[in-house]
Formats: sequence, structure tokens, C-alpha cells
Amino acid sequence: MEINLKSSITVKELADKFKVSKVAILKDLTHFWKKKQLIKVRGGAILPQKSCSEDEFSIAVKQQQHFLEKQLIGKASALLIKENDTLIFDSGPRTCEFAYNLGQFQNLPIITNALNIALIFLDYKRFSINIPGGYLIYV
Repeated sequence: MEINLKSSITVKELADKFKVSKVAILKDLTHFWKKKQLIKVRGGAILPQKSCSEDEFSIAVKQQQHFLEKQLIGKASALLIKENDTLIFDSGPRTCEFAYNLGQFQNLPIITNALNIALIFLDYKRFSINIPGGYLIYV
């Protein structure tokens, strides 16, 4: 499977590649997730680490639980932010939703110890992302 080559893939990429609906892809991803062969994430899937523990799958499950409420919290939280505010992020499902809702800003210095949060901010190349111990560099 193509996910083996790059460790993550989107539902759209899979639907385009196999010329099937996104709904069909989501059903397949759920099947592989239940077999613990991948971790479902927003918009796609990632491969579990070689030594994937039960805790990692618990995080994926928590991400899906009360999803609509988490989206609302993320949107409401983003309304409290002003341009140039420095934000400090930990990891967690609500924190992810908050991060997904910051796209309207041009400049937000971000500090996070969570790689999953840093990866969300890769889509916002205009943000400065500091991970304690280093910086996330756009390539």
C-alpha cells in the first residue's frame, strides 16, 4: 500500500488513486484501524510507529469521540485569538481542533512540545513554530 512509502496518506489521495468514493475509503480505513494496521486521523491515516502501544490507539479513539463538540470548542477558541498572539500548545484532541481553526491568521508565533500539533501548523507556513529543543523548518 502507498501509505508504507510515506507513512501518511489522505482520503482524497486514496479515492483518486483507486477511483472510488471517499465514503468507500473511509470504510476501508476503519477496517484497517480496527485491525490496528493504521491510525485514522483527520482527513486520512498514518502508520503506527513500529512499537505502537495501546495508548497510541487510545489517542486515535479519543480524537473521534465527541468530535462535533471538539470542533465547536476549536472554533470558539480561535475567536479569542488576535493577530501576533503567541500561543503555547500541548497535545490533545481539542488542541488539534483549535490548531485547525487558526488558518485565518497571518502571523502567530507557536510554541509546542507536541509533534502532532507542529505537523498541523505545517499548512500555515507563515507561522513561526518553536518546538522546545529546536525549530520546525519548512523544506
